[in-house]
Amino acid sequence: MQTLAILFFLAQTVLFRVAYNLESDRSNEELSLEAIKEIQQLIEFTKKVDESQEPVPKLLQGPLRVSKRDVHLYVYNRNDRNGKKIALSEIGEIKLLTAFDTNLDTVFVIHGWLNTFNSTFNNVVNTALLGIRDVNVISVDWDKFSRFSYFTAHLAVPSVGKFVGKSIRNISEVYSYPLDRFSLIGHSLGAHICGFAGRYVDGLVFSITALDPAGPLYSKLLPKNRLNVDDARYVEVIHTDAMFLGMNYHIGDIDYWPNGGLYQPGCDVSFGSCSHSRSYYYFGESLVSESNNFVSTDCKSFKAYEAGLCQNNTISLMGGITYNETLTGDFYLITNKTSPYGLGYVNLPIDT
Repeated sequence: MQTLAILFFLAQTVLFRVAYNLESDRSNEELSLEAIKEIQQLIEFTKKVDESQEPVPKLLQGPLRVSKRDVHLYVYNRNDRNGKKIALSEIGEIKLLTAFDTNLDTVFVIHGWLNTFNSTFNNVVNTALLGIRDVNVISVDWDKFSRFSYFTAHLAVPSVGKFVGKSIRNISEVYSYPLDRFSLIGHSLGAHICGFAGRYVDGLVFSITALDPAGPLYSKLLPKNRLNVDDARYVEVIHTDAMFLGMNYHIGDIDYWPNGGLYQPGCDVSFGSCSHSRSYYYFGESLVSESNNFVSTDCKSFKAYEAGLCQNNTISLMGGITYNETLTGDFYLITNKTSPYGLGYVNLPIDT
């Protein structure tokens, strides 16, 4: 396994200095052929790691050296919807330099692979959050590494997460700001950054919302090297692309599997990232719709859900920013192919 990992690493380093084209924000709809090939290789490699039951190569555990100068924060609230950019070294002066308000709750929003702080994910989530509630939104920009090959980007995740965790602790200590007033929302690799950030402050942040957390290279065997249930008081996970870019196993307090979680209706069954991005479109809609229509049901599988075998089970609303912390398990639902996606409570006929 160690030899396999080294050979794989040597192949990937060729891509270290090659940034994928971000100009059209490709990750919202499609991936380049180079990116698709890389992900296919990484999925197979991760399967072999899980199946081998051998010690996971240290090579896959990171982290990549990341400097404070490589990560920036953009701070928003209703008093400054355009936001202010600050360096990590300036976090202790966040009130002086930005509109940050200690009377408001704070949400860190963290983009994923091939995205930046102003990609569609951030625009959807930030706009929705500030549309329903006045909060401090802090967008984390780590695009110096997120634009590289997936392999390189994933190695930066632990370091970026640690920097975010340090920022949370710094704000808490400087302003006597309670840790349980922080929530984190991350997409793709950004979901794992949330995990490392929450772990840095001993899992004392209020919540983590993981929007289709990235799957390739995140082994079931290493919960400490990815997002896990202990990283916040409550961890909510929405799986939409478990067949390719996402995770295919339960990692949170509550895991939602819209349409089974493998891929999403309205998206071609292809190697693009339409299904991957649906996670944040669903989440954004859950915030801004008059009533959250993403009604899900606790069930042992999507097949059982579709057969109508779980209709008397517990229901939960996927998304939103308020949580019933007593709810845990795997919850299933179906959606529309196009917006609005939420269907409300669906009375599925019992399969006889």
